[in-house]
Amino acid sequence: MTELVFIMGDHRSGTTLLYQLLAATGGFNVVTAYHVINFDQVLADHGAGRSAAARCELAARLGALGISDRKLDGVIVSPDLPEEYGFLLEDGPQPRLRAHN
Repeated sequence: MTELVFIMGDHRSGTTLLYQLLAATGGFNVVTAYHVINFDQVLADHGAGRSAAARCELAARLGALGISDRKLDGVIVSPDLPEEYGFLLEDGPQPRLRAHN
């Protein structure tokens, strides 16, 4: 049986480091920037056997946009960067992350 683990923490509390360490072990399935940015095509990419190609395309897109790190903390941005799944949540009773908050 697979158990789900959700990691939650305040901004700047070390969750990114923890995500990266857990992902590096290879023992966890993690949500990555690829999953968040391409969430609407991840299953189709997997089914078509083109997940690796889609990751390469995203890496090229990030490079073309000049996105290399998160600026805030210098964490390198790549399609495989473990990322917070909350960015996938639709608007609901709780406000989403906005520039003003």
